[in-house]
Amino acid sequence: MSELMERFSELSVSPLIPSLPNDVTLDIVARVPRSHYPTLSLVSKSFRKLIASSKLYKRRSQLGITQNRLFAVLRNSNTGDFSLYILHRKLNCTNRLVLVQSLPTMSSRGSYVPVGSKVYVFNDIDALSIDCTSHTVHPIPDIPQRMSFKVVNAVGKKVYVLGDSFCHVIEEGGGWWKGWRKAVTVFDTETQSWGGKVG
Repeated sequence: MSELMERFSELSVSPLIPSLPNDVTLDIVARVPRSHYPTLSLVSKSFRKLIASSKLYKRRSQLGITQNRLFAVLRNSNTGDFSLYILHRKLNCTNRLVLVQSLPTMSSRGSYVPVGSKVYVFNDIDALSIDCTSHTVHPIPDIPQRMSFKVVNAVGKKVYVLGDSFCHVIEEGGGWWKGWRKAVTVFDTETQSWGGKVG
């Protein structure tokens, strides 16, 4: 168990720290480096809720505390699993990649795009979002049409998914062929819904 986990393991669920008002606890946690947030989110449901709350990041902004994070999906050569890692940068120390243990393994064929504090993942079978503040996964509605060879990009709060979409089966030269065409669909991250086809 890490030193940070030991330090917070005896805390009750609600309030976060019984001897302190919640706004003081918020102020303390806002000053803790974000690299410790994955560990803090494992302490209790209350801490997980605090780490995921917009109040915490608003307070960090008011205090002038900002940290950019680099996430990477990497393959474990021993297991073959793809997992999400965070680059931890430390002063006077070497950088290191740390596995985000609260997340399931990632798809090797997924397409990833960041929007705000979330990363949207579009696999062959399903779609999901990863909340990078709380390190939790949330399903999103599936792409309305099956697509292969997907490429995704975000413009503002909308994610554009471009790929080959199956449109029909045709008979040609005594055989059946699948007809494919390029298609684009749009996912609105604010409404969490798919818009119409583009083109």
